Amino acid sequence: MDTPPVVNNDLSAKLPVETPHSAADHGNSISATQQVEIEIYEKLRSYPFHTDSEFAKGLAIILSHPDIPATETEIGRNDDLVLQAKCFYFS
Repeated sequence: MDTPPVVNNDLSAKLPVETPHSAADHGNSISATQQVEIEIYEKLRSYPFHTDSEFAKGLAIILSHPDIPATETEIGRNDDLVLQAKCFYFS
């Protein structure tokens, strides 16, 4: 079985991390849309996927071992497949 290539999809590297306070410090203004996007990102980033048994079961199916829930290591992987699963589950 071929192992898929690991792709770095660290959420902090893909999405803006700027907060309303840091934007104000730089003299920038954040639009309402940007603020909503930041809030969504923060909720996704802070969601405790590793303690969510339903997510672990679903990810296990995606990772082709449906009889054994995904491990914390698998849930914490930084590849696109896991990120997509997290985004889908979170939505």
